[in-house]
Amino acid sequence: MTRILARALLLGLLVASLEAQSAWYVDPDASGVGNGSPAQPYLRIVDAVAAAGTGDTIYLLEGLHEGGDVDLGQKNLAIVGLSATQPVVIANPTTGATGVFRIGGPATGVTRLIDLVFESTTGAYDFHVEARDTGLELSGCTFRAGASLRAAPPGTGSVPPVLTIDHCDFADGYLVFPDAPPVGSSAIVSDCQFSGTTTGYNPHETVLRYDQLTLDGCQSQGPSSPITIAARAGLVRNCQFENQALVGLRSEATALTLRDCLFRRCWLGFQLRGPNHLLEGVVFEDCFIGLEARTYSAPAAGTRLAGCRFETTAWTPTWLPAQRTGMALAYGDVVIDRSRFLGLGRPGCRALELDASSLIRDCLFHADAGPMTTPAIDCHGGLIHLVGCSFVGDVASGVVAIQALPWATVALRNSILRGQGSWIGGAASVDHCDVEGGWSGAGGHNLDLDPLFVDPAAGDFRLAAGSPCLDAGDADASDLAPIDLDDQPRVAGLYVDLGAYERPAAAIQLGGSGDDLSLEVERNGERLGQESAPVTAGDLVRVLIRSPQHQVDGFPVWLLGQLHPDGQRPAAPVGHPSVHLDLALAESLYDPALAAGVGGWLLGLSPAGLDLSGSVPPGLVGQAYLIQAFALFPLAGNGWYAATQAYDLVHG
Repeated sequence: MTRILARALLLGLLVASLEAQSAWYVDPDASGVGNGSPAQPYLRIVDAVAAAGTGDTIYLLEGLHEGGDVDLGQKNLAIVGLSATQPVVIANPTTGATGVFRIGGPATGVTRLIDLVFESTTGAYDFHVEARDTGLELSGCTFRAGASLRAAPPGTGSVPPVLTIDHCDFADGYLVFPDAPPVGSSAIVSDCQFSGTTTGYNPHETVLRYDQLTLDGCQSQGPSSPITIAARAGLVRNCQFENQALVGLRSEATALTLRDCLFRRCWLGFQLRGPNHLLEGVVFEDCFIGLEARTYSAPAAGTRLAGCRFETTAWTPTWLPAQRTGMALAYGDVVIDRSRFLGLGRPGCRALELDASSLIRDCLFHADAGPMTTPAIDCHGGLIHLVGCSFVGDVASGVVAIQALPWATVALRNSILRGQGSWIGGAASVDHCDVEGGWSGAGGHNLDLDPLFVDPAAGDFRLAAGSPCLDAGDADASDLAPIDLDDQPRVAGLYVDLGAYERPAAAIQLGGSGDDLSLEVERNGERLGQESAPVTAGDLVRVLIRSPQHQVDGFPVWLLGQLHPDGQRPAAPVGHPSVHLDLALAESLYDPALAAGVGGWLLGLSPAGLDLSGSVPPGLVGQAYLIQAFALFPLAGNGWYAATQAYDLVHG
């Protein structure tokens, strides 16, 4: 009696505002035939479907509903679970026969399933929700005990042209839309959970083939719930794939962006079998193979990684070999930027295995678990460019950190190799690098000096002030990345730094009248005062910029001017009280970039100073012309300093 009263109260609250002809109710414990009203609900879903029209809503009360013989036909309906304390479950017949819950309808329509649980009563994967031809939206649904959501009928290519799934749970259930979808079809799967407990060949694989596909905020928990996607254009973001005994995610897309995802403790984290893939901010932890990039019959061209992290720890599951074979295997041209490869030195662990021309920039390779017992990078073919990388850690005897096999060549530039052991085997050239133990092969401009890392014991391999690797690189712009491993500008000083991190130049500090820079002004041969002086049309004004203590000699100097109609200096910018010009409006009276060859002065301020002169033009009565000199010189290991002086010429 209590349960009946609770249901009556729930129905009264939920349906008070609904029109009688658009809402139908089904109670698996109803007695009698019923008419689908809240007071006399139907006993079976099929009766409600027969009575409903397109656009109607069918409400299912909590309990176990038989759904193995339901066919929505050409009706677009919303089927909603109403649950006070127990889930609303739809299952195949209790006899254990295979059941199918069929969804169809016009291509322009949408069928909605909300807050429902689909399950197989036998757990034998014999209950299927089949959808075709019409749009489908699922929210808050669960597929468990072998129930599946799939295209229907299998093999015909009939799939929902628009598929939206959010906050659903596929727990030992699965999602399969394997047929080639129509052009323009789209699928969005967001905030869903995928899990499977079966070992061996996996019956819980999710397969999604759509023209446009987005997988957002989903989680896949193994050991057997891999996801395969294929799309003309796809996006996978904010997803996690963990504990997969086979594959976490497989892509057969022709273009895919994978962003801010995590692959943890998978046999194979991400298997890429198509071209034009971009991985940004993706993390691979403790995978036997983190990334495999190749197609069935050809290399996966156009693959790019940026800001990714590959790492192995001491963790080893019973179903993973004790040795790792590789963090990333790339079969085809690949570009890897700003990525970290950590945990090298564990048995059998290598960072990259490459077999075609590739570009690796601003990456860190760290053997923090002991000496490398296998090469960090195995190069099987093509020309492998490594630019601005840091290799840190020892290399075991008889092993090299970078191995170029006979069909491959390695070109290393602007990099740091720090540790004991042999670094490169095979054909290689090394230019503008800091190599511990030196390099006697092809290349030049190399160092064998302590790079002075900030805190190597804590894994901070940024360059400290005074490092010999500062400004020591080759700034050839042909293959330099615009930013470094810290996402900072790649060139901050006069030249590029060595290694994966660019040391930022200190912010330019602006001085004032106390700096070793003087701005002397003469009017018609008369030395004027320190701050300002009146001038009239036709006066000959001479400006002399000097460094009395010669601290600024040889460094660039600029002289800027700006006319102020009110005769007053403009307000100084916040934080720079010695700057009196609007730098966006000021004009250059002298610029070293324009002075090449003038009087033999080229590189900077000469010991004799910079001497400029000119006549005051007419028509400027009551106005001020502010001139200001800037001399730019470096501070050792701490960026640049700008000394300044300013002077007002007030037109009388």
